[in-house]
Amino acid sequence: MPVQLINPEKLFKPEVYRQVAIGTGARQVHVAGQVAYDAQGQLVSLGDLTGQVAQAYRNVGTALAAAGATFKDVVRLTVFMVDWKLEKMPAFLAGVEQAAQDFDLAPAPVSLIGVAALYEPGILVEVEATAVVFIRCAGTFWNRYAADRAESVPFERRRSRSSFRNRAEAGAR
Repeated sequence: MPVQLINPEKLFKPEVYRQVAIGTGARQVHVAGQVAYDAQGQLVSLGDLTGQVAQAYRNVGTALAAAGATFKDVVRLTVFMVDWKLEKMPAFLAGVEQAAQDFDLAPAPVSLIGVAALYEPGILVEVEATAVVFIRCAGTFWNRYAADRAESVPFERRRSRSSFRNRAEAGAR
């Protein structure tokens, strides 16, 4: 499990995202801000926040796939929205739901930032993503050890490779 999404005790537990993402993979993927462009670079859904959110999320999904990642690997999303007001939340969430029909979205930590404008008139939203992709080397000791530990030991109690190695060396003496 390269990404563990959690809501720690004593923090608000939102339905649509998690407060913390713990990445344990070996490769990071950083997706530049995606807007509602189609493959030909034309802005779609002019004036339609729901449509632009859906297209921006689809573009993030396409970029992740090109890097061998999915939304399940995402540890952080940043959303920039022009003239953000709380009244826009239903349209924003409707766009996310439309994108969820095409991609298996995970509730990664997300920041929604209101901005006065984005770089081109008509663009209403931009979405950036950071993902961590777990690289498996079949049969290696450390991957078996890490997989076993990730399943059975709470994150706070996991030991680093060096502490495990030090314990093993101490036992060999």
